Amino acid sequence: MGFFDRFKSSPPEDPNEIWNQLCEKINLDRSSLQELPEEELVELISKAQASYRRGLSADRAGERSYARQYYRQAFTLLPTHIEALDNYAIGYVEELNFTEAIPYFEQSAVAEPNSPLAFVYLLKCYDETGAKTESEACARYLSHHWPDKSPYIDWSHLGKPKQKHLLAPPLEEGQVWKYKTRDCDSSSTVWINLIEHGFDGKAIVHISVTDVLAPDGNRLFLSHLPYDADALLECLTRQLDEKQAWDREDDHFGEGYGIWFEAYNEGEAGIFTAQLDYILDGMMQAIPPKD
Repeated sequence: MGFFDRFKSSPPEDPNEIWNQLCEKINLDRSSLQELPEEELVELISKAQASYRRGLSADRAGERSYARQYYRQAFTLLPTHIEALDNYAIGYVEELNFTEAIPYFEQSAVAEPNSPLAFVYLLKCYDETGAKTESEACARYLSHHWPDKSPYIDWSHLGKPKQKHLLAPPLEEGQVWKYKTRDCDSSSTVWINLIEHGFDGKAIVHISVTDVLAPDGNRLFLSHLPYDADALLECLTRQLDEKQAWDREDDHFGEGYGIWFEAYNEGEAGIFTAQLDYILDGMMQAIPPKD
């Protein structure tokens, strides 16, 4: 039976069974959701939505691979997260990998048959992979259900590098800035490592701070501080010509960010909004002075 035969059978097939088959096809476990207490389900939805938002942020920053990780995390937690499924599959389409995209759009179509988006992408994927029977069935389905409302999608960008969209202009990942330092930290700089959306939709800038003088006389590298974008801009004074790429594979920033990320999703961590020199002064006061 073809995929679109499921939508016209009489009586229609059990959508749960169709969905379970598709989940199995892309290695998802949907059964665990069916027995969850309401409180746990609400928590799961919250975590899935947090991952989805981070996927959007990575997407806007042009980081396709990291966006894909966040989207998959979202719909693995919650297989009913249609937006995460669609965006995950769209990433494959943008890379001209139409075969990989098909099962995710099929799952999205079953989950939300009243929206044409997944069907439009499926038609494109079927056409590009030479699946003539499925393509014709999909075209008929679209024509029947949305004769005048099928969304137009510009395919001209496919296969091209994704353009970066600044979430907190003029800040951009990789930049190095001077800031309003304490008197003892005149050589200190701020590295812009990651910019993403918070729960309120505002930009969060994840920074590292170099060469901070501690009470014991050592100079410290503070690997991760999450900052409100507007508040950080008030602290910065001058962008330097140098660039500092975040090593995502092996660095302390990634560890600190991961710890913060989990706590933030649980509502147990926030972001800094005060002047950076004031925050650093408070942090250094917690370090015992040199004997």
